[in-house]
Amino acid sequence: MKFFERQSKQSDYEFLFTLKKSAEYDAINAVFGWDEQVQRDIHKSEWKEAQHYRNSKLKGEK
Repeated sequence: MKFFERQSKQSDYEFLFTLKKSAEYDAINAVFGWDEQVQRDIHKSEWKEAQHYRNSKLKGEK
């Protein structure tokens, strides 16, 4: 299988949150309870961090 990397698009943001929720909901809910706003805040933080990392990588920064 071949794949390629591409710059994420803003339209990926909600898709990735839905994917995260589908994958992690049961485990998080069982331990902490699912708080939608907390999970969205975490997702936003992770999104920004990933964007920064990707942009740095494209610029050749370490």
